[in-house]
Amino acid sequence: MGRKTARTQHGASTIVLILILAFFVILPLAVFAFETSRYLLIQDQLRSVTDAAALSGTAAMASAPQGTNAQRQLIAMQAAQVTFEQNSILQTAFNTGTNVTVNYNPTPPTPLSPPLHAAALNIILLDQNGKQVTTGNPASTMQIQAWYTDAPLFTSEIIPLGTKYTASTVSNGGLPMIDVILCFDVSGSLDDATPVILVDRCWDGTNNTMAYGQQASNTIFNIFTPPPTGTGFNVYPPQNLSYASYADGGVNSNTTSYLWSESPSPYNSYNGLRDNANATLYPPLSATMPEQGLPPGNYNASKPGVSLINGLDPRPPSAGGPWTGFTDVVINPGSLPLVTGGMTFPTVASLVEGARGNLESPQAMAQSCPGGNITGAKPGPGYFAAYWNYVLNNAQPVTAARAAAYTFFNTMNLSANSHFGLITFSDAVNAPPPLPNGIWTGSTLTTNNNMDKNFSRGGVNSWSNAGFPMPAISLDPNNTNFSNVVTALNGNSSSTPSLNALVPLGQTDIGDSLNEAVSELTPSNNLTRTGAKRAIILFTDGVPNKPVNTATGDSVALNAASAANKIGVPIYTIGLSQVPQIITPENNLLNATNGIAGISGNNATYIQVTNSANLETAFQTIARSLCVLQ
Repeated sequence: MGRKTARTQHGASTIVLILILAFFVILPLAVFAFETSRYLLIQDQLRSVTDAAALSGTAAMASAPQGTNAQRQLIAMQAAQVTFEQNSILQTAFNTGTNVTVNYNPTPPTPLSPPLHAAALNIILLDQNGKQVTTGNPASTMQIQAWYTDAPLFTSEIIPLGTKYTASTVSNGGLPMIDVILCFDVSGSLDDATPVILVDRCWDGTNNTMAYGQQASNTIFNIFTPPPTGTGFNVYPPQNLSYASYADGGVNSNTTSYLWSESPSPYNSYNGLRDNANATLYPPLSATMPEQGLPPGNYNASKPGVSLINGLDPRPPSAGGPWTGFTDVVINPGSLPLVTGGMTFPTVASLVEGARGNLESPQAMAQSCPGGNITGAKPGPGYFAAYWNYVLNNAQPVTAARAAAYTFFNTMNLSANSHFGLITFSDAVNAPPPLPNGIWTGSTLTTNNNMDKNFSRGGVNSWSNAGFPMPAISLDPNNTNFSNVVTALNGNSSSTPSLNALVPLGQTDIGDSLNEAVSELTPSNNLTRTGAKRAIILFTDGVPNKPVNTATGDSVALNAASAANKIGVPIYTIGLSQVPQIITPENNLLNATNGIAGISGNNATYIQVTNSANLETAFQTIARSLCVLQ
């Protein structure tokens, strides 16, 4: 009996010990494991919800409607918040304004402690270097810092888990990395849609006054009817005015030819009519323009009643003369008076004299226009700059093309982690090193004077010496180049008028520009970033006639497309077809089947545009395609 009693007591002790262990050790461990698993589940769900919100916000940054940068970012942050609030953690559903607190880009962001069963968010905007930027500045990453507070299901004095705990996570939604180069056509045809007036400015001795005969009024293309590739005759420097009478009888001839008074033709008896070469009688008044203060070449102060030059009457038929040539070209604003830049141009005569600098002072007006001021404008400083700035911002389609390219760069800058290159081309390519304000001076086919290479007084201030803009801005793995490409497009606003905005120049060398772009995007050249999507955008309003000729130009361009394909770079093409005759050859070269876009592959597309007003839509379509999240 004694041994049995001892065994019973020992067994009871064991059971008690087991119960004690179960209650004080195993149960707490089990509860702790349960609560730990529950916390980790909450942490995982919080991370998933926050990741979804960051992705949604980033997508909104890439596709928000056009507006200010701050507006786009606000839309994106709101999208992230809505996505977060459409989710739940365990049994807690989130509701706007009840259990979610959101801080939009707080500076500096601080950790948050939301109440029980509630969440708090800091939505932060970061640049490509991971540094926070204030709202409104370019941002390539949306970071969401999230906190959620819950409570343990089991808690007591034995299991001191606390009454609540807060889980936290951080999610980054990064915009796609894109290294993109725009090859931008600045050939002479890019202002052929500009309405202009050809004016014969001369002295009418019969009536003792100035004469401004309007010889033609239409767009540049419609006046001269050049080949489908257009003409190098321009309304803005370099004007190449002698191209108006370019008619060699070959494929490059203008259908309609007008004789410019200073054309270097042996049959031009009106040479010298544009301005009076007598420097003794009419000394230069200022550096505004070499022709400032000069009356017409047929004005003779000692014989004011005579209108002849070289023995011929240069007056237009409306003034009694037989001639149908011209001395000046001015933009046609459509209706007069033209009010621009704070100045009023009431007549065609005022446009002519304003462009020449003769409205800058009463002295210049009196010296350049004998017989009295018949322009209708009151002389004073500002006309010269107002006229040329108006031309710069209204020549077409180059103005629409510059604006569309700017919108493209701006969209890419806001919607992706983008680095930019810009290669402009006409007769050739101004290759790197980077030249944000690079200029083109190297072609005998493009004049270095503002009117014509054959005219000694053809320059306007520094235009006559500095050449014209042909910027080449290389990709830089360490910088976006956004400000550089924008400056290259629109010029230096501190200059009046802007001397380095992109303007039409010479002919069209597509292939060499593409070869330069392919070279920069080749990884071994170390100008691109690891992991970045690479792309080339080609904008042109025609087909190549350089190098050498169209056949060689096409071949070089298509070979460049093959080279792009080999390194995995698409060439998106935008073809502006200003005239019906250019549509077929342009489509053949640029298309997405066997043209430049198609040969480059990698999902490149071709967009044909027949109206320059649609250029912005074309550029935006490509921008959206490139900014798809990866």
